[in-house]
Amino acid sequence: MQPKSRGRVAVITLFATAISLAMGPSVARAAGVDGTPDADFATAVSPSFNGEVNTVAVQPDGSIVVGGDFSNTVARFSAAGVPDSSFNALAGGVTGGARVTSLSVGPSGEIVAAGWFTGLYRFSSAGAPDPAFAAASISALGGETGAVVVQPDGQILVVGSFAGILARLNPDGTADAAFNANVASTLDARAYSVALQPDGKILVAGEFTGHLKRFLASGAPDTTFNNNVGDAGGTVSIVRVATDGSVVIVGEFGDRLARYHSDGTADTAFNAHVHAVGIEEVGMYALAIQRDGKVVIGGDTTTHLARFNADGTADTAFNSTVGSYFDNRVWAITVDASDNLLVGGNFTSRVARLSSSYAPASYAPGLPATGASTDGLVWIALVMLAAGAVLVTAQRRTHRVR
Repeated sequence: MQPKSRGRVAVITLFATAISLAMGPSVARAAGVDGTPDADFATAVSPSFNGEVNTVAVQPDGSIVVGGDFSNTVARFSAAGVPDSSFNALAGGVTGGARVTSLSVGPSGEIVAAGWFTGLYRFSSAGAPDPAFAAASISALGGETGAVVVQPDGQILVVGSFAGILARLNPDGTADAAFNANVASTLDARAYSVALQPDGKILVAGEFTGHLKRFLASGAPDTTFNNNVGDAGGTVSIVRVATDGSVVIVGEFGDRLARYHSDGTADTAFNAHVHAVGIEEVGMYALAIQRDGKVVIGGDTTTHLARFNADGTADTAFNSTVGSYFDNRVWAITVDASDNLLVGGNFTSRVARLSSSYAPASYAPGLPATGASTDGLVWIALVMLAAGAVLVTAQRRTHRVR
């Protein structure tokens, strides 16, 4: 979950790429990590819901699970986009109409949902709700959740606006008391993003003091990293970890994009190049790091999507190629196993893919076409399919404004 846009638009030559998602999702794919759009993908997929889709996750068998504020709030489709009527009959409506904003698939294919409700919901790989888990998580958290990550060992990391802001639950939904005690009182305001490093360390971003913190696998604050970071300078919307261990963030702070070394010290060379490009008047809400170290960002700009080289300079070739393809805000970007860029937002086609293979492809989910929501902002969460395809989800706001 991320903060809402400040509504400012900056005209920046760098942003010659754009993607947007109008309410009620449909899907488009574009070919070419160089920025060449794939029109076949864009025209192949145009599903809609009777509400917003806020999150998408993929199970090990390639099945696609979506969450949002549409009628069922949780639904599943085959990898070909065919509704899974059996799953949907079991899972549909379990949240009582409360919006689902985050889904994470566990090691056995189980699905954990966070959102505008107290605690978490969990479903079996077949869609059966787990009321005992839900009750345990409600007791453990006692407040609204926003983002969830299931660890490889089945334990569950969750952030939100509940008392501890960051918590870990055991696989049965009960509190990991030792972890949570170590976290206690470290964070003093809502968190929007959580990332799990390969070494088990946990990065959290949000509105709290300092805006970016790291915790050890035990839940104890990583004081060396946190002291080196100091204060990120403003709300951090998203945190990502690069393959070299560096930490990249976007948000409503000075230059909107920054990189830190793995010890939390600022990458001054990268940041100086970003500053020279000049995106400080732009709201940034999407971030992905390619395997080659290039950084792709999206947000509330006239062109909405841009790429930076690994040294922080603008990737002008990429940006000019994408051009004016996108006509509105970008809310999410991810990179698949083939280094394709998958983008979601408030643009016309809602989802686009920039493929390195240039191979046209299409994905047309058979989602219920019962009308599209037209009000509010959208938040996109992307999860790639096992075969490299992708779905995107939309949410009216990235968090509630209280």
